[in-house]
Amino acid sequence: MDVEILVVDNDPDGSAREIVDNAAKSSRISIRYEIEPRRGIPFARNRAVNSSRGHHFVAFVDDDETVREDWLDALIGAQQRYDADIVAGPVMPLFEPGIPTWLIDGRFFDKRRKRTGSTLHWASTANILIRMCALQDILKPFDERFAMTGGTDRFLTLQLARTGARLIWCDEAVVQEVIPASRGNIRWLIRRGYRTGNSIALCERAMAASIRKSPARICAKAIRQILTHTVSIVPASVSGRSSTVHHLIQIATGWGTLLGLLGHRYNEYRTIHGS
Repeated sequence: MDVEILVVDNDPDGSAREIVDNAAKSSRISIRYEIEPRRGIPFARNRAVNSSRGHHFVAFVDDDETVREDWLDALIGAQQRYDADIVAGPVMPLFEPGIPTWLIDGRFFDKRRKRTGSTLHWASTANILIRMCALQDILKPFDERFAMTGGTDRFLTLQLARTGARLIWCDEAVVQEVIPASRGNIRWLIRRGYRTGNSIALCERAMAASIRKSPARICAKAIRQILTHTVSIVPASVSGRSSTVHHLIQIATGWGTLLGLLGHRYNEYRTIHGS
């Protein structure tokens, strides 16, 4: 297959141009560089998709990730084996110095793993391959209303899955994500839990009525989540700090969901975070 690397720089000043130009000089694969001046993840992702029209597939990774040498082969192989519209793979943490050992041992940064070929209900663009024909009738696949909240990948893939697209997992297509020391604290983990819940609710609110889940059902699940994990905190504290924090994250996720159903938007990306 013919492969091209596209780097979309979400900085109007083009701060990544020199780095990309230097990499292109020694790369065996063609590297193309574009600037998306409008700040926000969906603007950059839509630029990537629309600049890839005419190709059969588009694969995404985030800018804080590295891929294994066989990463793309694994994604393409799984797509062909299962005739999938979307293939997603695991994101493994790579810790910077300074993160407390108990947070690493507590597996707070571990993400889901599944058996290759397993069906997914949604997927993240942190590690994903999309068949372009699945996006051919969508001018802006990533909803720009979510520019500051995040969740555009969840929203897109949820819609595709609920309207008949086939999403599957490929456990061999591994990428590594750098976890900076600034995330190695309880406050960041709880905020991430809240944002996750908020994103879930906002996606459902924005979904077309024909494929939307019942708000009452989502609300009931969030309330059960809050109550169950609140009751569990005291006995969990005997087991240690990690167990207590896991429950706090689940409580935060439940509150994020409830407030999202009421229309609250947690604008995680309004502030540019350093490492």
